[in-house]
Amino acid sequence: MTASKRPLAGLLLAGTFVVAISGVASAHAGLASSDPASGASLDDAPVQVILTFTEPPDPKLSVVHVLDVNGTQVESGPAEALPGGKDQLRIGLPEDLSNGVYTVSWRVVSEADGHTTAGAFGFGVGVPPGSAIEPSVPAPTTPSPSLASVVGKVALYAGLALLFASVVLGLWAFGGAVPARRPVLWTGAALAALGAVAMLLAEGATLDVSLGDLLSSNTGRDFIWLSVAVGVTVVTALVAGRRSDRVSLAVVGVAAAAAMLVRAMGGPAAAAATPAAQIALQWLHLMAIAVWMGGIALSLLLIRSRPASSANDARRTKRGRRETQDNRGPMVRRFSSLAGYALVVVLVTGVLRAADEIGGISATFRLLRTSYGITLAIKIAAVALLIGLGAFNRYRSIPRMKDRPGLIRCVMTVELVGALGVFALTGTLTGLPPQPPAPTSNAPVSHIVLNGSDFATTMKVRLVVTPGRAGPNGFEVGVTDFDSGAPLDANDVSLRFEPVGQPGVGVATLDLVARGDRWQGAGTQLSLEGVWTLTVVVQTSSAGTEIPLTLVTRPEQTVSVSKAAGQPDLYTMTLSDGPQIQAFNDPGAAGPNQLHLTAFDATGGELPLKAATMIAIAPDGSVTTLRPQRFTPGHFIAEASLSSGDWAFFLRATTRDGTVLVASFGQSI
Repeated sequence: MTASKRPLAGLLLAGTFVVAISGVASAHAGLASSDPASGASLDDAPVQVILTFTEPPDPKLSVVHVLDVNGTQVESGPAEALPGGKDQLRIGLPEDLSNGVYTVSWRVVSEADGHTTAGAFGFGVGVPPGSAIEPSVPAPTTPSPSLASVVGKVALYAGLALLFASVVLGLWAFGGAVPARRPVLWTGAALAALGAVAMLLAEGATLDVSLGDLLSSNTGRDFIWLSVAVGVTVVTALVAGRRSDRVSLAVVGVAAAAAMLVRAMGGPAAAAATPAAQIALQWLHLMAIAVWMGGIALSLLLIRSRPASSANDARRTKRGRRETQDNRGPMVRRFSSLAGYALVVVLVTGVLRAADEIGGISATFRLLRTSYGITLAIKIAAVALLIGLGAFNRYRSIPRMKDRPGLIRCVMTVELVGALGVFALTGTLTGLPPQPPAPTSNAPVSHIVLNGSDFATTMKVRLVVTPGRAGPNGFEVGVTDFDSGAPLDANDVSLRFEPVGQPGVGVATLDLVARGDRWQGAGTQLSLEGVWTLTVVVQTSSAGTEIPLTLVTRPEQTVSVSKAAGQPDLYTMTLSDGPQIQAFNDPGAAGPNQLHLTAFDATGGELPLKAATMIAIAPDGSVTTLRPQRFTPGHFIAEASLSSGDWAFFLRATTRDGTVLVASFGQSI
């Protein structure tokens, strides 16, 4: 291979490495294990729940709740760090925890990188193994990065890159000068400052906490250090912008490098098994990227800037302009060589960081099944394009600068736009979980199937909810053409959850992911026993369609029906811990009816009730919240107009001591 081709080969090698460096994964704080374990069935009630995560969670910003099947929080206090276990949280439980199924719902913030992860799992106390606890639970979820967070990271990265590149190129490539020194340094300072502030505000909004609570937490400590480092960098840049010496310029470089170090210390490298080595690698990686991409902007500015003029100077002539261009050519060539060295550093540090983070090539292939993987593929293409353009400039545009200055301007403008795009993709990647959802158990589980169509009769949806109880559930939606039944090409499908008869509970949403001709997702949006309006939102290329469905969660109960001639059918719902709810519609025929509700304890004694909720679901899926009236201390009645067809009824009774009993039954009228 000739010497002239070796640099090009090096650039192509760097291009192949893009797959590795772009795959450096932000690990997030996933749930590694728990005690009790997911799906466990215990004979005796535990006194606490211990959760172990893959990264240290921030106790002040993390939330853990233990819910019974009615959605009531039963924990005895807030989650706290476990002494001696930096990766663990514990939450206490009452000593008199009753038998039943419980859902542990958690949302933690990683101290390493500030990312939020949420999930849930179930366990049982005093219930037969497998009879009431679904062994497969939704995979942990991570909120998508907000627009403010991505914009903040782009501004921070671009600002620090511009400042650091100004120092490196100014001192080593441009002969001690920086093109448009004051505007460049002040612009970089402004971008870095705005980025740091935007990231802080976005983190507070994502976690839904006040800035005071955020800054007083361990996660907030990283933002404080970053703000201080960026503040020092801004001050040095403002001072250096008003001067022309090299010393003040070098100080800016030191401050910008320190800010990058602080950013590396507040990222996923800090959670590695060897944090000092990984932080150093990440720091070098950031500085090399800054020289490469920040240098693109400065070189373009150098090429496009006009030469200084004087009364006795002939540089305004065509010949003079070419002589000036000849002076800039060596500067741009020196940057091109410096960018090549920077790519080598990016290569080495990126590969070493990737080896630590993603755990091998097989893990890289798994990434492609996630939103992270899709974004990663786009970033790979963008970086590969930048490398190709850099090679074109080095071997085609720079040698022709004297005769065709417009060519390199055009190519470097495209490079600059691509560099900003890479920063945006990097900001998005650092907020996405790289690992695909962990596979769930193949054990058979029960489910609820709901079908519906839009009013315009253009599409049908089939929603499968597994297991259909309050707590963690999996959701699968099939969208088909109303007439042909063929799968419908949809761009996006999501679910909206709204509890009926619970005005204090807000609306929740869940974005689904395409899996073949089905759209799937998992979450704990069905957090309460009761009736829910689940709206399937389908977005096609031409319009958005909403199809409302009604779901009644399946309480832990057994239902028996007593029939007697001339009497209404009496439904008895025996709950898991012994109490009963009895209900009947009088007369139980189409037309006006009275729905009766009575509650009994495990010994058969009537329970005095404080309140009751009674909801009727018609055969067409419409929902009516009835108005119960007290008949006796333990007996409520509600007027209901029933039509012919299959009805469903949901009942909630609250005893005087605060115990909540829930049940449901179906009746053909």
